Amino acid sequence: MRGLKAVAVLGLAVCVSGCVTRGPENGEPAPPPVALEFAPVSFVSPIQLERGPYGNLFAADSYAVWVGDYAASLKRAHAEESGEKIDPILAEASGRLNENFLIFECHLASAFADMSIGYDAVGLRNADVYLLTADGRTVRPVQTILAGPVEESYQGAIRKFERVNLVVFPRKDLATGMPAVDAMDPSVRLVIKAVRTTFYFEWASGLGTVPPAAPTVEDRLRAVKMGFNEVYRKILEGAHRFD
Repeated sequence: MRGLKAVAVLGLAVCVSGCVTRGPENGEPAPPPVALEFAPVSFVSPIQLERGPYGNLFAADSYAVWVGDYAASLKRAHAEESGEKIDPILAEASGRLNENFLIFECHLASAFADMSIGYDAVGLRNADVYLLTADGRTVRPVQTILAGPVEESYQGAIRKFERVNLVVFPRKDLATGMPAVDAMDPSVRLVIKAVRTTFYFEWASGLGTVPPAAPTVEDRLRAVKMGFNEVYRKILEGAHRFD
């Protein structure tokens, strides 16, 4: 029950605007605005450099996963095939979380010459992170979660750091009740600004793509690298801070 309570707490702000809206004439609740929500054509995106002096701050093998219903289903199927028991609380919570939030799983790697800066970068320390829509709107996260320990390896004399971060955004705009990212947008970016340099992950809209593009084997492996139970447990643990 504690896990479901956390979902309810996270979703409270999403419900507020719909609870107070009234029609202009009879005082009855106004019907919610109708709009399609953005669905990416592919759920995995590699990191890209937009501008800045430190384009090698993040390694080229950094990537992000859009953890919607499809990626979640891949994670769950992989867990079950591997003999892992799905936590029933997390199974129920996952549907509510995906319904109310946009969840991104950022796999960040850095082999930067200044290793202390690289270490901070993969944990998004002192970084500005947000969604950027095609019309220039920004959406701020409600949670940024360190999802695991830093992994270290060596590239010559330089240590390479790798870490997974979960970044959670509201699915709907709190003021209007409309989707934070509209289906008519041609693409959306998850932006990371760190050390005076701007990077981004970009997802193109899947609207009108029939049938949807089949994920590659590599993308499937990336989608299941972080397990179903692990993703949703981390989000619920972060939500408990608001209890």
